[in-house]
Amino acid sequence: MVILPELKQPSQKWVLNLIRQFKEISAAEISRQTGFRRSSVTYLLRELDKKGLTRTLGTGESTSQGGKPPTLLSLKEDYKYILGLEILPHAIRMSLSDFSLKILDQSIFPIRNDMTEGDYFTRLKDEVILPYLDGHKCPLENLCGMGIGAPGIVSLDSGKILFSHTLKARDLPLKDRMEDLLGIPVRVANDANAGALGSKWFENNGEAESNLVFLAIHESYTGMGMGLILNNRLFTGFSGSAGEIVPYMPELRNLINHRSIKQLSPNLLADEDPVDITIETICCKAASGCSASMRILTIISSIISREVFRVVGCINPEQVVISGDLSLGDRMIIDLIREEVDAKCGELFAQEIIKPKIQFSSLGEHSVSLGALGLIAEEIFSLPDPTPQNAD
Repeated sequence: MVILPELKQPSQKWVLNLIRQFKEISAAEISRQTGFRRSSVTYLLRELDKKGLTRTLGTGESTSQGGKPPTLLSLKEDYKYILGLEILPHAIRMSLSDFSLKILDQSIFPIRNDMTEGDYFTRLKDEVILPYLDGHKCPLENLCGMGIGAPGIVSLDSGKILFSHTLKARDLPLKDRMEDLLGIPVRVANDANAGALGSKWFENNGEAESNLVFLAIHESYTGMGMGLILNNRLFTGFSGSAGEIVPYMPELRNLINHRSIKQLSPNLLADEDPVDITIETICCKAASGCSASMRILTIISSIISREVFRVVGCINPEQVVISGDLSLGDRMIIDLIREEVDAKCGELFAQEIIKPKIQFSSLGEHSVSLGALGLIAEEIFSLPDPTPQNAD
């Protein structure tokens, strides 16, 4: 299904994105930003207004040279809404935005996501999606699209989950199934790729670097995934498996029982069921001064540092964003990661290279559901290599 078929011209999407970025903008400023002739801008704005996508706010201030005050335009925020989902083994994280990408709500719903069950998709619709939209007075037909971030190898083009151990899914046409049920456009991406889009659209007020690597520490600390934004575009590789790194990730209970950890704290989490021990538990104990927990975080940060270093040597991105439950301990270990990456770069690169900014995601646990929103935003507001000639 096509997202907003009323947007037929790339130049319309470019102008629409400028209005979104500026929040309030005049036709003269759009002409300056795009290089389009004023007559072309006037035509484009008239078309967007006819479709109900924009609204007139009033007049702004005149320039220092005087003259007629400019008319200011903005997006019509309630024109449509966007829904983003992250599918976890036992829950759905959801983010809802208006047409300007202002986040209206973020929630999490418990549900067992076993896609081998014949009625799973109907349950997802009837027990999660429709009640959520009803609670926000947002009819299904008011959505311009829904994005989904899911663990595993996903074809961005077909929206099919090629393989997901976590969801017990193989060759699952998730996009087609949900479009048939909901009757709205659906886009699907790997969770790490969705997280990368979340950073692009929502990190630092939507001003992320054009070359960005997103490292996702999977829920319950079961592995690590990577999403790549190269030249402002999501890069998934030939078959959609780019970024599928599988580094050695020792189980938390094995780390807790390691001799060096036992020497620091023989009774660390002795009263806890090993199955219930999470990285969040370790982060909280480290924050309260537990030296054994801090040692565990140091070991984990060293694993992450090695992956970041490989990325620096291969891609040399401007920014590395780390997300997942480990971000709860960001203040304690971010310096450890930076120092180790700096040391490795100093050892192996004879010539000084510009190292990336390394940070934990500010988007919290909803970085992937926000990135799922970004899947839809990419088709509404982004366009390939626009030039002034496109407007004519």
